[in-house]
Amino acid sequence: MPRCRRRKRIGRRASKRGFLSTYPLRLCGDAYRPGPGQGSQHTTGGDAMDQNEVAVAFEIVLEEIENVVATVKREGAEAFHAENYNLAQELAEKALQIEAFRGRVKSLQQEWLNIFGTVRVPSSGRRGKRKVAERLRRGLRTPENVFRIPILQSLVELGGSAPMSEVLDRVEQKLKHRLNQYDLQPLPSDPSLIRWRNTAQWTRNTLVDEGLLSSDSPRGIWEITDAGRRYLADELARTYFKIWLTHHRMTANKQKA
Repeated sequence: MPRCRRRKRIGRRASKRGFLSTYPLRLCGDAYRPGPGQGSQHTTGGDAMDQNEVAVAFEIVLEEIENVVATVKREGAEAFHAENYNLAQELAEKALQIEAFRGRVKSLQQEWLNIFGTVRVPSSGRRGKRKVAERLRRGLRTPENVFRIPILQSLVELGGSAPMSEVLDRVEQKLKHRLNQYDLQPLPSDPSLIRWRNTAQWTRNTLVDEGLLSSDSPRGIWEITDAGRRYLADELARTYFKIWLTHHRMTANKQKA
């Protein structure tokens, strides 16, 4: 994906251990399902993104918005340390507004996925002419939804709550074969933060909004809720059923042959 023109700095002016811990992450890393109330989705992460250019574009827009949020927050912190409290307050409010806007974009993305999640859209037959699509596919980060199950599972393995760094270290191990080179790069807006970790932190915010993670845990601590445990158990049960069903069908086909 070609680099976008560098934005002017916004602040310049206003500026229980058990079976859950042995779940095969290869599956939850490649396939994902929406959260509660988000509809049904049974597509594979990579295939869905290749087939659905609009969903890919949403992911890129979300990352651009996140970069703006990071820039505004950084400049707000700089203003605060410079004792420019009016500017710091203004930037803090601006960051909240942009985060709310990101939430609406994320909802639109999920609505789009719900519409096409179970439908394979026919190819237009113009692959050679779709230069925009090729540009979108290059340098695309791993989608936020891919991090949902690994985060919940890591928290269960860690006893239900843990510092963010410990959770992310486990998530990295579970998704090490899923993360791409783009995920491993630092953010342009914050070179100290690796891109996939930023995506995981935004995923945590979504899980909090859905009630799957606690909203009142101590700062820097992630905590799974009872609803999160039930959601995780349901997702694992569905996955294991799919594995059993696939194995059963393959066995039946071999016997017929």
